[in-house]
Amino acid sequence: MLRLSIDTSGNEKLARAMKELATGRIREEAAAAMNIVAHKHVVPAMRRELQKFDRVTPFVERSVRLVKAATPDDLTLQVGPSYRSALGSEGGKVGVDPQDVLQAQQLGGYRRDKRSEKRLRQVGWLPSGMQVVVPDPAKGQFPGSVDAYGNIRGPFMQQLLSYLQAYQDSGHMQNMSDQKRARMHSGRKRPGKNDPKAPFQGPARSQRYFVIGHGVRTTSSIVGGEQVLKRTVGRQNSRLRPGIYAQVGTQLHAVLMFVPLPRYQPKVDLSMRAMHAQLQDQVARTFRARVYEAVEKAARA
Repeated sequence: MLRLSIDTSGNEKLARAMKELATGRIREEAAAAMNIVAHKHVVPAMRRELQKFDRVTPFVERSVRLVKAATPDDLTLQVGPSYRSALGSEGGKVGVDPQDVLQAQQLGGYRRDKRSEKRLRQVGWLPSGMQVVVPDPAKGQFPGSVDAYGNIRGPFMQQLLSYLQAYQDSGHMQNMSDQKRARMHSGRKRPGKNDPKAPFQGPARSQRYFVIGHGVRTTSSIVGGEQVLKRTVGRQNSRLRPGIYAQVGTQLHAVLMFVPLPRYQPKVDLSMRAMHAQLQDQVARTFRARVYEAVEKAARA
């Protein structure tokens, strides 16, 4: 954690100026100086630190903010990645805490499960001791599944989780219906949304997802309103790495891979230790300037 303080020792001019101000006013100027430095220097420095990542997403970069501002009663502040602002409002991706995203990169160790991974694990798709990664771009990725930053697109992940019936905690309301899954499997589509009674048109490429876990292929179906998992073992399945695959027509695409929990090495330093002395000097100079200005204004009044 970055800690900044104001040292007034050894500066006689500043000491004389502070004697002309009330204690409450001095604390006001100290809080203001700390907040100014946080906005102008600490936040930009942390965002530059995040540029060490390959294609850092705008969500993560913009998440660095003044989370808790200093006040005259509490001369401490908090700056870091968060979806909460100093005013208490929330922004960015609902329910996604950037701290969870950056924890392993900042401290090293294992990454926390993403919400999608928790859902996949709860319903039995994601094996214990494994997490999800996007396939290597050089080996091909499922069209439309990845954004410009190499991450799985949110709408695509929602469709995938819905197809795999992974929204068990939502009362099945977000899970894909048996009828819609059947339409995906057949590849048939209606010609337009404004004509729901129009006949299905074809031919079109069918599409279905299935899961491979250590040579076992798992598909799902809905029987009597309940999800039924069917697992088969075969030579073709054994040649596929564990993960989620899409079969579009006769073509097979890797969508997500299951890998053993990766251990990360620290990549970023959001404690800003290398800049501590520089930031400390910025706080001191800003505080002195504000105290001198306050004394001058009082003298002119």
